[in-house]
Amino acid sequence: MGRAAELRNQILAKLPEGTVIPRHTEKAHFYEVPRVARTYPSVTGKLQILKDEGLINYKMARALEYVSVHREEMVSPERAMQILEEASQESDKVLRDAGDIGTIIHDAREAYFKQWIETGARPEGDLKRFIRPGVTDRRAISGLRGVERFAIEQKYQPIISELYLYDEAWETAGALDDIGLMGEVVVDGIEGCEHRNMVDIGNGISRCSGVPQTPENPDDIDSGCQMEVKETIVLLDLKSSNRFKDHYFFQVAMYWHMFVKLTGVVPERVLILKVSKEDGTYKLEEMTDLPKLVEYAGHMIKTNEALAFIGGQRKDNQRNVITV
Repeated sequence: MGRAAELRNQILAKLPEGTVIPRHTEKAHFYEVPRVARTYPSVTGKLQILKDEGLINYKMARALEYVSVHREEMVSPERAMQILEEASQESDKVLRDAGDIGTIIHDAREAYFKQWIETGARPEGDLKRFIRPGVTDRRAISGLRGVERFAIEQKYQPIISELYLYDEAWETAGALDDIGLMGEVVVDGIEGCEHRNMVDIGNGISRCSGVPQTPENPDDIDSGCQMEVKETIVLLDLKSSNRFKDHYFFQVAMYWHMFVKLTGVVPERVLILKVSKEDGTYKLEEMTDLPKLVEYAGHMIKTNEALAFIGGQRKDNQRNVITV
């Protein structure tokens, strides 16, 4: 049994199917945890205190742009009010579209990695087959190509995809995108070999046992490529938005904390993988000092709970200054 399979079995022994069950609504994500007989809000919901200033500015800019384009149509108060209402909804339409594309990319990545996990080999051929039937949007295809390019260039091998986690103290839950192995070449192999037959030789090192076929050795696979790769355990979070956002770091830190706490497995690297919706490329943001980020995330949760408590305390007559 290879290292990836051993780690997968170790993780699933701690978090068997049914440990956390999605119970999403139209407005938000929730997760049931049968062991504690509770249903928790998502990590994103717990961090909703974090307002994205860039997003607020974007929505305002889109609304003003819409009003500017349609200003000559504002010939009556009724039409003016209609245009203002349409302007307020314009940015939401764009954001919903971006969210839909992001979901499609996430689902395609999950299908791609799960086939890889089931077969033990990186899927070949047209990546479009992993994208939801009927979807031809080039942004989705570009995002998935970014995932594939990352996997090839970083010698990544998925261990488990879409893992549900929870935390009783935080009263939250969520879905971790991926746990995998990332490789660093420590011994060069034979040029031209695709390195599809990697054998675990211990101490986190895998060795390629295949050589490229040539006219001189059409069937020779005994000598082996001998490339050796040192593997590290990686926690991976996929993003397809146009830029990194600060709250991503708190989200991923919370996933890291829950994963370590529930499984006992400590990832050696924690990465945010941002894929492009334009040109099939990717960027990596590596996270460090996870305990400090976890501590700050805990403060954010407490502040969010405090604001919710205050909201529950206030009555309608407390929203105005009392006069004597």
